[in-house]
Amino acid sequence: MPLDAATYKGLLEETHKLLEKLDAHDHPGLLHTQDVAKVVRGFLVHLGVTGEAAQPIILAALLHDIGKLRVASDILQKPHGIDPIEQILIQVHSAHGESIVRETGLFPPEVAKMIGQHHEHFDGSGYPGNLKGETILYGARIIGICDTFAMAQEDRVTQKGRTLTEAIDYLKTRQQWFDPAVFSAFMAYAAGLTGSGPATAR
Repeated sequence: MPLDAATYKGLLEETHKLLEKLDAHDHPGLLHTQDVAKVVRGFLVHLGVTGEAAQPIILAALLHDIGKLRVASDILQKPHGIDPIEQILIQVHSAHGESIVRETGLFPPEVAKMIGQHHEHFDGSGYPGNLKGETILYGARIIGICDTFAMAQEDRVTQKGRTLTEAIDYLKTRQQWFDPAVFSAFMAYAAGLTGSGPATAR
């Protein structure tokens, strides 16, 4: 859904307000969101998705983890020993995020849906709905691979950040999660980031 300039500016302002709340609740989560949004923006340019077509995807990328506002901070920041119940509580964040964005009454429905679907996998192994293939919105497929790529490089309480090359290899071991066309395009984009392929860093 195309957005006029004034509407998009207003939605960015609302996004900023929500992200301030996320910062107070889960600062590492905000840093991750910023990482993902940066990757999404660069990948969209590589794909030739710009202007009004890119706006809903960028908004969804910025808010993809906003549902963590409804997950206790001590669970999100627990250094080890996440139990099965806590894992479920964390996974529900994507559904919470969709609800939070819908409840504002401001964002296009597709933005909320992309947030709800960003952990769905092309092979049906994702969550929360075990959606498969093209039943997952295209924007959610883009955010999903960028999210995984950014996460792989981050230092977290549960992992040491991988190098750029290691993060690319990490994606390759999970190739079945991703739309084949999106995966192929992302590999070309990522190769440019390493200086070993035709794409250039954005």
